[in-house]
Amino acid sequence: MALWGICILCVQHSYGYKLAIGKVTHQRQADSTRFNISGRVIDDTGQPLPGATVFIANSKWSAGTDNQGVFKISGIPAGNYEVLVRMMGFITFTKNVAIRNRSLGVNVILKTDAVALSEVKISAKPDGNRARYLRMFTEAFVGQSDNGRNSKIINSDVVRFQYVNANGTLTAQSTDFIKIENNALGYNVNYLLNSFSFNQHDRTFSYDGKIFFEELRGDEKKQTEWTRNRSFVYYGSMQHFFRALYAGTTEAEGFKVYKIADSELGQSSNYNIAGLGSIRNRSTNISRTGTDLANLKVVKPDSLFKTVNMNKVLTMPILANGRDTTRFYISYTRKPEPARFINSGAHLYIPVPMRKFRGFTN
Repeated sequence: MALWGICILCVQHSYGYKLAIGKVTHQRQADSTRFNISGRVIDDTGQPLPGATVFIANSKWSAGTDNQGVFKISGIPAGNYEVLVRMMGFITFTKNVAIRNRSLGVNVILKTDAVALSEVKISAKPDGNRARYLRMFTEAFVGQSDNGRNSKIINSDVVRFQYVNANGTLTAQSTDFIKIENNALGYNVNYLLNSFSFNQHDRTFSYDGKIFFEELRGDEKKQTEWTRNRSFVYYGSMQHFFRALYAGTTEAEGFKVYKIADSELGQSSNYNIAGLGSIRNRSTNISRTGTDLANLKVVKPDSLFKTVNMNKVLTMPILANGRDTTRFYISYTRKPEPARFINSGAHLYIPVPMRKFRGFTN
């Protein structure tokens, strides 16, 4: 199975697996010590703001402010986190914090978002193409896999679209959290969309934003099903790969990393570059359906890191002189390729033996 990108819904697209259950960096504790983040949210006049959403990015930790603007998020292990505060009509607040051996206090002043307020006052005519734009957006953002088809956007009215006919590009952003119910994995996904772009001609897309999760309630049978589904989509996902990469266990956990020579790619190849720090998709149109293993260079995982102040830093050179010079093909050998991916332009056949893994067969 090949990995080409990341997505927040644990779904599989025709361009490959783009899976992430949530990516929060924290140190595992030997004991069960947990801490709190608490504080108060006010506006720039000093008035409390009830109903603001306070959350830790890429996690299940969140809280709302009470009538006095006070909030408290409990049960957080030591680690580094990004805390965000969101409320309609105000600029989103963000702050990186480090929890070491005690709870933290974070007091927040939200500034009025004059641009957002002015947009609310504009009464535009209904766009006759909105249903088409929403369908295009949903297919790219949520996905067309079984998991994607079991997910639905329940407040599409917060998404704003623009379409450029000249190049066939749809862009979008949200005025508030996009709420997505993922019944396949048992999550409510709350996604604050900063940017989205989809090109109808080459079918490439990218998006960026902030997210937090809420677990759905279900009986014991449903909980067992969700646990099984989450495990299935995690193994072989990008999050699984990066964790194994950091731990130095990529090969032991079934991953093979190849560097692809330019000669192995068709002239029509198109790369949509995404930084590792944001949740975006990289999709690639490759004209070949196969490649010679002799023309692929196996990459040693240790070569992708350097040590800075006793910390491991990932150093995958993505861009040089404005072009993509490093092309990695990451193969997971313990799951079969999904048929939708095999039939897509992003598939590159590499004859890697498949093995049984944790109850999943090829």
